[in-house]
Amino acid sequence: MVKVIREGAYYAEGRIVKESQSHLTLDRKALAAKNTIAYGILAAHNEATRLDPALRFDVVAALPDCYIDVIRAADAGGLTEFPLPCICIDEKGEAEAFGVSAAKRFGGVYVPKDTFSAEEYVRTSVAMANDLILSSFPLTVGSLGAMAMCGDAGDILNVLFSERIETERPEIVAVHLKGKLHAGVGPLDVALTVCRASDAACGFIKGRILEFIGTGIARLPQEMRNAIDACFADMGCLATVWETDDKTDEYFRGIGRTDAFYRLSPKQPAYYDGAILVDLGTVEPMASIGGAVFSVRELLDEPAEVLGKAEQTARRAGLSCDFRSLVKGKDIPVAGVRIDGQGQYETLARMAEFLRGKQSVPVSVACSQPVRRALEKGGYLEVFPPCTLPEGLIVGDGLLRLDACTAAASAVAGKVVSVPDLDYPRRVKKYRHTVRQIERKISDFTGAPKKVKLIWGDIPPAPICGRLPDALLLKAIPAGEEGDFSEASDIVTKFSLPIGTVCGKLAVYRDLPVYDDGFRAALALRSRGVLAVLAKEYGSWLSACIDWGMVPFVSVKAEQIGGGYLYLKGVRSAVEHGTPLQAQFLGEDKTLQLAFPVMPQVAHAWLILGGKIRARGGEQ
Repeated sequence: MVKVIREGAYYAEGRIVKESQSHLTLDRKALAAKNTIAYGILAAHNEATRLDPALRFDVVAALPDCYIDVIRAADAGGLTEFPLPCICIDEKGEAEAFGVSAAKRFGGVYVPKDTFSAEEYVRTSVAMANDLILSSFPLTVGSLGAMAMCGDAGDILNVLFSERIETERPEIVAVHLKGKLHAGVGPLDVALTVCRASDAACGFIKGRILEFIGTGIARLPQEMRNAIDACFADMGCLATVWETDDKTDEYFRGIGRTDAFYRLSPKQPAYYDGAILVDLGTVEPMASIGGAVFSVRELLDEPAEVLGKAEQTARRAGLSCDFRSLVKGKDIPVAGVRIDGQGQYETLARMAEFLRGKQSVPVSVACSQPVRRALEKGGYLEVFPPCTLPEGLIVGDGLLRLDACTAAASAVAGKVVSVPDLDYPRRVKKYRHTVRQIERKISDFTGAPKKVKLIWGDIPPAPICGRLPDALLLKAIPAGEEGDFSEASDIVTKFSLPIGTVCGKLAVYRDLPVYDDGFRAALALRSRGVLAVLAKEYGSWLSACIDWGMVPFVSVKAEQIGGGYLYLKGVRSAVEHGTPLQAQFLGEDKTLQLAFPVMPQVAHAWLILGGKIRARGGEQ
């Protein structure tokens, strides 16, 4: 059973009580709101004097798609040293020489391919209880008492330049666990059950901090907590954090990080902005496909009907699908199985013991090098020989998502099955920690920058503007088009424009697109010669334009502009005072009034210097 409380709730004496059913006064509520674990971590990292926090972070972590842009901008901005641990986890081996040289130059950490998964490295080698971590990818380390928030390259760069991330006060939702999971029910089942009950697509989980509390935590091994926590990374929550206990302490001791543990639990009474009550004993095997979530029992009872509803869900999201074709007679056969178990050793070892000599279809396993080595030493890896899975229905982390336990049982049966009470092996060989051996491959220069040059390879340095000129010649480019400037200098001469007129592109948007990483999108525009942007409104794009020195203009006639050249003079004075200016279409008898969006006064000064990143580096 899962019950969702979509209003304020108090936690005291092991029970969750709705705010409407409590008898606490407003002053008691204000105090109780400070008693949560999450509030304590946020308060310890808050450097604002107002209600909304301005957060500092203990660690930043990024994948190469973000890390490369951060280093390009840090180099352009004159950064000399990372003020806190900055980690690049290169899971695909995309930029090793560049990453290693950047770690040396700025005093960071580069984690190469075939060592750790991103989440495992942060969990085993970085995260400490009470830490606040900023990452470029969905990351949950809450089961260890740390909190991780996701940000883009601009957020990470701000932190590396010792600035604070300003945000609204996040809401905190209690996830109250009680009872004990049945054998054969795993972490993905728990996460999907919560997701289905709380209707995450409607935003109850999205953007909130989930705080796991309750007596059920003590009955979960630490690895299971880690795996459950990891399953929430892609569900849109802002962060997670759990109560910690002796099992957490034992986990840290086992990986040689005794200083990372701190016992965390909410003070009582604690006030939450909502609550999700989960009886672990009622959780059953779950499945998801195309964004739809349902129990395996429901799937097997009415496969055509359930998959038909899943098709409707997927099509509403713009996906083309034919899930019902997976049904053959009354069964859903499997062509192969991928088991990841969220990369946890104990889960994969138990699945290996269960599968040994019984699997009827190819089985592959996904895990990092430390776990793979431990599985090999324990004699478990031989159960998962390297194999190329055939085309068709892949169960596990492929088309149809199932928990590791259900996926393993399906591999034995050759079809999707539900066996919540199957007697899976409970005892496996103890995990032999091999992290120290693998860490020798990692380039760790934390706090010790060296005077070395960046090895750029095929990566271009960031194209940062100089000081904003007083005269601009801009070729209007509809969004998505490249444009050609080979004739720009000829036009300057033809129309006798002042010496010093700078030529560039004006990116014209009907509506600015929404990107997960606006900082990177703005850098791509700047790299294509865009010096100014024209749109009706900006939203989150505004700060990215200011970062990269692209002048943001607004006009109600933005969508009516085609091509052509616009000549602007008195640009620097207009930007400084925020006053509109007239743009003249060269060769045409028409003008266009351009105004500026509302922006902080300091942003005007940054634009004159060539953008915020350029301003950080001073006059270069």
